[in-house]
Amino acid sequence: MLKRIVSGLVLGGMLLTLASFTAAPRVRQGETAPEEVVVATEAKEIEEEYLPVIGWFWKRDTMTYWIHEGAWQVSGQDTVKTLGLSTKVQVTVTDSTKHRYRMEYRFLEFAIDSTAESWAQDWVRSAVGKLQQQVVGTAIRFRTDEFGRIVKYDNLGAVRKQARKVLADVVRDLPGIDSLVPPGMDMKDVVRGVDADALVNGYIEELEMLFRCHGNQYQIGEFTEHSDETDTEYASDTYVMANLDPETYEYELLFDVYSYIPREDLKSLLGELIELFADEKMEADLLKSELDAGFDEQVTEDAVNNSCFYLQYFPDGWPREVIYQEGVTIGDRGKLKQTYIEWDYRSVGHTN
Repeated sequence: MLKRIVSGLVLGGMLLTLASFTAAPRVRQGETAPEEVVVATEAKEIEEEYLPVIGWFWKRDTMTYWIHEGAWQVSGQDTVKTLGLSTKVQVTVTDSTKHRYRMEYRFLEFAIDSTAESWAQDWVRSAVGKLQQQVVGTAIRFRTDEFGRIVKYDNLGAVRKQARKVLADVVRDLPGIDSLVPPGMDMKDVVRGVDADALVNGYIEELEMLFRCHGNQYQIGEFTEHSDETDTEYASDTYVMANLDPETYEYELLFDVYSYIPREDLKSLLGELIELFADEKMEADLLKSELDAGFDEQVTEDAVNNSCFYLQYFPDGWPREVIYQEGVTIGDRGKLKQTYIEWDYRSVGHTN
């Protein structure tokens, strides 16, 4: 959640700084699990068995999770953690019928990682107090179908209003924020210009990770697939795994995608960013000429984008562990970000 507040404050100059390691891939990302994975395989390798992800929930079921978010910068053999924060949340079933569930997702606590160091971490550190005061206790009400697939949110309007207030309060107290505001603009204008939907996504992003695969089925086994580059997608290698433990009946899913971005495309993407954020054409032309002069010397390899989505479930369909990881590397340099969700408390099976 906190990373949404940080990203909401990133201005044009910062985007240009970060762009050298965050080129947008054309390939579909692992963060959106396919509705149904049916991978062709030889009959001798595996029988055609499928693993459905279904929530067998009861009213008053309660699960508590810790969400750990981190970011790292890699340069050769050196790896530096640049962002680290944790959020404790609680998911409770408030009503249950044979056709749907009503549920709440409540924020309980925020904690900072003292080992991470960066300007973004400094901002997050200054924001944690505001989040403790204003967001702890906030509950997002939502509904799922009979399988546990999220189908509707009931109070996102109130969440959107709160998100804007939290952002405004956090921004007001951030050290050095005035120096980042473009000339002629007021900080209130910057806050109003932040995408409200992006702020709301910061509240529900990890919630949707927990329930993303519910209502889908996946072929049991391990499968790999290579896709050549097309006009709309980069070349990629995909690994998919679905496994059921025959003793505990816990099960797990893994979607791992590597896509390969040619260095010339990186150069083109950076040029487009320069045109987007430069104030005038003359300034854009100057920056692009500097890019042309230094790019070929500094970037000698293609970029590799990796997205990995792993989920482990209890037999009743409650998520046990979720990991989403995404990284971009160019040679021996790159950036990695990870969301790790682990269960902390579990009270389920309330039949009366």
